[in-house]
Amino acid sequence: GLALTGHSVEKLPFLNELTHLKQLYIGFGASRSFNNIQSLTKLEELDVLWVKQLSDITAVSKLTNLVKLRMEDEKQITVLPDLSKLTNLKNIMLMNLSSLED
Repeated sequence: GLALTGHSVEKLPFLNELTHLKQLYIGFGASRSFNNIQSLTKLEELDVLWVKQLSDITAVSKLTNLVKLRMEDEKQITVLPDLSKLTNLKNIMLMNLSSLED
């Protein structure tokens, strides 16, 4: 696994090359989107906590092996992407996504 604390995912283009990564924790940084992780199709666990400015999580819909998704305190996210292709997804924890629309 890989833990990124206090980093901007947008400024780490090498992330898309870590195609064998199974666990990723992203916390306490600032990023508007997660496009740099959309190639991580072997990723099974994604934890996203307190990432400032994050509003576009479309890339999550491309993580087809995801089993666990945890997002916490992401106040800019208004819409969840289509997760229907994530057929292995068993555990979703969404906490304090206060701007999420019904």
